[in-house]
Order: sequence, then structure tokens, then C-alpha cells
Amino acid sequence: MAGMKQLRQFRLDRTAVTDAGLNHLVGLRRLESLNRHTTAVADTGIETLVNLPKLRRLFVRQTEVTKEAIRTLAEELKDRRKLDRYQMELRSLERKIAAETFAPDFGIEPVPEPMPEESVIE
Repeated sequence: MAGMKQLRQFRLDRTAVTDAGLNHLVGLRRLESLNRHTTAVADTGIETLVNLPKLRRLFVRQTEVTKEAIRTLAEELKDRRKLDRYQMELRSLERKIAAETFAPDFGIEPVPEPMPEESVIE
């Protein structure tokens, strides 16, 4: 699996994959869709999927996965997407600020510096 970093869809349905086997998916950071129906995967395997930030579709029919585990995973991924979106907006704002020169205007005229003694005209 190490050489498949760009993989976006993966079908494990009707295979002998188990919870332990799902640990091999952790490096697939771009994985968006995972089909694991009719496998021996249970809730422990679901916990591994939290490490897949792009995961949007998950098929788990005819497995030992509970509805509670699915709800927990969905909430975790939803929260992460919100955080990712917030971090992207923050980085964008930081770039905009860095690109501009910042000169605050407080509405106060600068105080002129006094002239040196030798240049005083009488």
C-alpha cells in the first residue's frame, strides 16, 4: 500500500480483511471512498479510518460495525473538515496581511522634530 499514496477509491468488499488489516490504509491520505461491505471488520477498524482526512464515502453493510461507531467517525471527520477549512482561511488571511504594508492611522499628526541649534534663523 506504501506506493499507492494517490489512491482515491478502494474496494475491500467480500474479502477476508479484518480490523487489523485496515491499519495498512493509514498512509492513504487522499482516500475518499472505501467499500468494505461483507467483511469481518468491526468497530475497532472504524477507529483507524479517523486518520483518513479525505474519506467521504464508506460502505459497511453486512459487517460487525455498529451505528454508534459510524456516528462517531462521521462526527470526527466532519469536525476535521471544519478545522481544515478554518486553517485554510487563516493561512489565506496571513498571506494577505504579509503582502500588504501595514501603516496604522490613528488620526494624530506626527510631531515635527526640533531643528538643530546651528540652523536656527533669527
